Amino acid sequence: MMRYRRTTRTTSKEVNLIDVDPDTPWTRFREFLRTPHLRTVDDIQYPTYRAAYVARHLLDGDQQWDNALEEASISDSPSRLRRLFAVMLVFCGIANPLLLWEKYRHLLSEDFLRAPRCTTGDNTEATDERVLNSCLSSLQDMVISIGGSSLVDYGLPTP
Repeated sequence: MMRYRRTTRTTSKEVNLIDVDPDTPWTRFREFLRTPHLRTVDDIQYPTYRAAYVARHLLDGDQQWDNALEEASISDSPSRLRRLFAVMLVFCGIANPLLLWEKYRHLLSEDFLRAPRCTTGDNTEATDERVLNSCLSSLQDMVISIGGSSLVDYGLPTP
């Protein structure tokens, strides 16, 4: 048996020695997780476990999220699509959010495209920087409001 000294403070005393058996399954499992081999696939060490799992094809692609956005785009407004996309970004762990953004950006920004056309008669295109920046700004506000971080952290362009 090995003895480890854990120093925690309880009423100005240093605490107890704890007996830890190095051959318990939990101790071996903790040592197993500390080694970098779980992040290594085909002699390439990935920066995160998630990236390694994707390389091993242990995680599905984004097909289910693509299907959800495609189905929602049939009947939902652009603002509701942005809300759905924001929730997916924060809570669903999308593997490649940039691909979904590129595919659905015209649907996500449709209301920002429609507004200048209706008020000024301007022939704004769906790829116009103003439209995409307005959409990205709205999306970032939604992501932050539900507890996420900036869009850069998800691999998306900034407004």
